[in-house]
Amino acid sequence: MKIIPSLLITFSFLAAAGCKKEPSCDNAELCVKNTGSDTIYYCWGCSFHADTLLPGSKACKNVGAIGDGSVIWADFDCSKGVYRIEVADCYVEKEIQ
Repeated sequence: MKIIPSLLITFSFLAAAGCKKEPSCDNAELCVKNTGSDTIYYCWGCSFHADTLLPGSKACKNVGAIGDGSVIWADFDCSKGVYRIEVADCYVEKEIQ
């Protein structure tokens, strides 16, 4: 008789895990936050750093639609390096020092 409660708990856990909702949105947003003390020079997907990101501020970009398990990759090229960032949710924030 101890097996039945264990099975119920196991099936309940599996059912809850199977109901996880996949993110779906028409235009996911990616933000990069400067958590350091230096100004970061950057651009999205290019090599000419025309924009600046002051300490404590964010740079955001709409990257397109996601849903049904899709993933978008965005390139953030900056004076700290090149970051290839995975966007698998409707809002993603990456911190750079």
